[in-house]
Amino acid sequence: MSENKVETSSMEESVARFYSLKQEKKAIDEQLKELRKEIVAFLDDQKGENTECRQQIGEYQVRRQIRKQEKFDDEATVERLKDLGLEEFIEVVEAPDIDKIKSALELSFIKSEDLDQCLFTKFTPIISVDKK
Repeated sequence: MSENKVETSSMEESVARFYSLKQEKKAIDEQLKELRKEIVAFLDDQKGENTECRQQIGEYQVRRQIRKQEKFDDEATVERLKDLGLEEFIEVVEAPDIDKIKSALELSFIKSEDLDQCLFTKFTPIISVDKK
């Protein structure tokens, strides 16, 4: 019994430390977000928006890299390709209709065993600690 109390006491300390660090992390993340905005605005003003640059600020060397991501809007692109007569540039993707499968299972049109080998489950532990 006394060993269990020690384990519980030790675990309570771990949970308390976890909670405390999580609170600190939230505050630090918010401060970093604000400081990042401030530095980016400064570099935008000094060097121009969306430009890679290096800037010596006191004893610190600040380097900004720009990552550019482009993505086609699926719906608009498909419509435009159809307008241009370029249907061969459009993929037809076969995918299960999850809503229809769920309905068919509920209505017993298919048995869950029929799809057992198709269903994969992923478990991710999430820890939440709140203070009373």
